[in-house]
Amino acid sequence: MRKKALASFEILKRHIIPANWVGNPLFLNSLDFEQDKVEPLHVVFDKTDTKGSMKIIDEFIVFNKKLLALGVMDKSFNITKNYGLADSGAIVLIDIGELFDDSEQIQKQLIDRAWGKEYVAGCIQNEEVRKYFVQKMDENFGL
Repeated sequence: MRKKALASFEILKRHIIPANWVGNPLFLNSLDFEQDKVEPLHVVFDKTDTKGSMKIIDEFIVFNKKLLALGVMDKSFNITKNYGLADSGAIVLIDIGELFDDSEQIQKQLIDRAWGKEYVAGCIQNEEVRKYFVQKMDENFGL
């Protein structure tokens, strides 16, 4: 895990990712950091209606397209656990310890449709929202 996290932090240094996209991390040492406080998306989904949750998924997709355009991807697109919502309403990647910038690793994640797995999509409690998430991810990231 340590090796994976350090590799992710190196990816952050190599790519010009706006700091606010990743919660403005302040590194305390090689592995410890602080980030802006955001509300994890699993909490947001629990208190948001279906239409509002679908809007968040649309914003999540836009965010990840921008991240991929920089050549970076969060492993598995783990929407409920790795992302949050800032007070401004912006999507924020809060788990910065599982980033890929290797094109082969990115391709593998896209081919494997990690977003459709139980540990990702299954964490969205609202079944209609879960189906919407998988459908939109397939449309936007499926190969």
